[in-house]
Amino acid sequence: FPSHDTEEDLIKYRTGTTKKYWNQKEDKILISLAHKYDCNWELISEKLPGRNKKMCYSRYQRILLEAKDVWKPE
Repeated sequence: FPSHDTEEDLIKYRTGTTKKYWNQKEDKILISLAHKYDCNWELISEKLPGRNKKMCYSRYQRILLEAKDVWKPE
């Protein structure tokens, strides 16, 4: 997986491809887009080629769940 510095570089690289696993860079872009587009998953998925709105929503929910586990009091 080549290194991409910007969201646009990643989008260009991913266009027309399918990919099974999410990576940290995609997670960061997903979080940024979710805030920018107020969780409009249809629009967000258009910015992440190879991902559909359900995939984006599910991944975002999982990121939030993982973040809550990190801050869980013992």
